[in-house]
Amino acid sequence: MGKNTHISAIELTTFSDKEYVLPKSMRGDRRYPNEDNDKFIQLNKQAFEFLNIDVYGESGKIHFKANELVGAIPIRMPNGGAGTPKTDLIVKPRYESTFSSNWYEWMLGLAEFSKYTLMSERDELLPLTRIEGSPAPKYLLAKEIILKFLPVLKERVWRKFDSLQKIVDRPIGNVNWNKYAVNTVDPQKRLFFDTSINSISENNPEFRDALAYLDAAISEVHSFKTPLSVRIPLQSTIDQIQNRVLFSGIKGFQSLCNKPFKVLHQEPKSLRELKQAINNYIRNESEQNFAWRIDFSKLYESYVQRIIQLALESVKNNDRIPQLNVPGYGKTVTKLFPQYLEPDIIAEFGGHHIIVDAKYKSYFFKRRPETRESQRDRMRADIHQIIAYTSLVKSKIAILVAPVMEPDIQFELVQYSDIYVGVVGLPLQWERAGEYAGRIREFVEDLVAKIGA
Repeated sequence: MGKNTHISAIELTTFSDKEYVLPKSMRGDRRYPNEDNDKFIQLNKQAFEFLNIDVYGESGKIHFKANELVGAIPIRMPNGGAGTPKTDLIVKPRYESTFSSNWYEWMLGLAEFSKYTLMSERDELLPLTRIEGSPAPKYLLAKEIILKFLPVLKERVWRKFDSLQKIVDRPIGNVNWNKYAVNTVDPQKRLFFDTSINSISENNPEFRDALAYLDAAISEVHSFKTPLSVRIPLQSTIDQIQNRVLFSGIKGFQSLCNKPFKVLHQEPKSLRELKQAINNYIRNESEQNFAWRIDFSKLYESYVQRIIQLALESVKNNDRIPQLNVPGYGKTVTKLFPQYLEPDIIAEFGGHHIIVDAKYKSYFFKRRPETRESQRDRMRADIHQIIAYTSLVKSKIAILVAPVMEPDIQFELVQYSDIYVGVVGLPLQWERAGEYAGRIREFVEDLVAKIGA
């Protein structure tokens, strides 16, 4: 529900269509509903563009067409709403798991399995009306910090020079001689030297700030709000981290710095991932009430890549095939050519190359008001593209992978000349990934046998 209003939130799913009728309290003259609808669309134009939602009015109703983005935006209402935000619109994944009641938690689990960093992009110009903002449970963000912290401690990649202030019994380092001169009035302090010593270790301000967020993350996981299914598996990791930190003798600051960590390209991967997890935690605290979005099609592509890695032998993800200009020819039109072609996956099995392309906009259902002919046109374009990729690596096997609602994997196969084109309907039940990978392997084995026959 929107804050201080009875207007319900509007819910969509990716690649779906929805008809919407303005609430009675938000309408003007009932004889001219199209005017209210046009005003509604204009008021929310910026928000709809942020979530890539196509909106139009027809027959007195508003039509929403969602695409590849999931997220949330505030919705302004005309007339009775005086053009102010009164509720939110939320886009969820079209394909959800039956294993989890929290769709964002399920999406995070899918991302974790797919080794994909789930990053939400926010717009501070679009504050949400819902108090809870992003549906990401805080304990899931805390979980990410804990899981990313242990590799950093094991690899000791946060070691850097730090200037430590110490009192020693001999003049070493950068001694504060002015302070020493004042203190020597007391004979008992003549062997106390206040000095600054440069040391390379984890005991530096940035690492101590990270420890403060680690403490906060552990407290969140130990909270009664965190499900046992999350809390119990994490405990052994927490114990390992706390033992290593205790052994180092380093303690975090008492308060959180609430300042994002700088993520540097030259830093080790484990350190970059930990900093990003902490930054996600910080942003969720300070920006949770702003519009946000995530490209679910990219997450699906990573999921397909992970399944294919489990199924086949050698896998190259997003391998770029560069454009090479041929000397002696003009460059007027060819400048428009893409600089490279990029199949989602080039896999190898039994000595054969297999081109795999992930298509989140599924072929297994017709999008209203999509016609059979427009479905065919979309499929034809994808077939042309993937067959073009096969010619570049001398492959005779091409596979399109699209999601299905059903829990069981599906296969279809056709042949164009000497090229086999398969379509795999892959459920997003990552918990059954081993089963799906096995079935895909059998499918490819059959195709390789057909080529060799």
